[in-house]
Parts: sequence; structure tokens; C-alpha cells
Amino acid sequence: MRLSEMRNKDIVNINTGQNMASFKSCDLVIDESTGKIVAILLGHAKSSLFSFGTEDYDIKIPWEKIVKIGIDTIMVDH
Repeated sequence: MRLSEMRNKDIVNINTGQNMASFKSCDLVIDESTGKIVAILLGHAKSSLFSFGTEDYDIKIPWEKIVKIGIDTIMVDH
């Protein structure tokens, strides 16, 4: 699967059923030596008026915590 195919998927916590984020609003942590994805960073825009687009990341989901990538959702065990 290509990353471009994942961008419209929602990330859902399988334990709570909570929609955590849309994949397109996340960043990836990539191991530079292997090129493999290590984790997904779920972030939200800072609430400050003068944040100038910087973001805080609250949740780091290790790639191995992805349980299933479905048609519309990415299910994670977090």
C-alpha cells in the first residue's frame, strides 16, 4: 500500500472506538538507516493565536501497534 492511499483514512483506537485523527494530519517517524516507518505522530494545532503553524504532538503510536489497515480506517492498539 502506498502512503497516498492512506491519507484519507481515519485512525481509530480499537480499545475505545475513538477516532483519534485523520492520517493526512499526522507525521511519520522514519528510521533513516533502514527507511522503515517507526511511528505515527498524532498532533493538533497549538491554540495560541501566534503559533504560526507550529504543532505540538501529543501521541506517538509505534508502527507495530497498528492492528489493521482497512478500507476507511487504520486501527491501532493504543
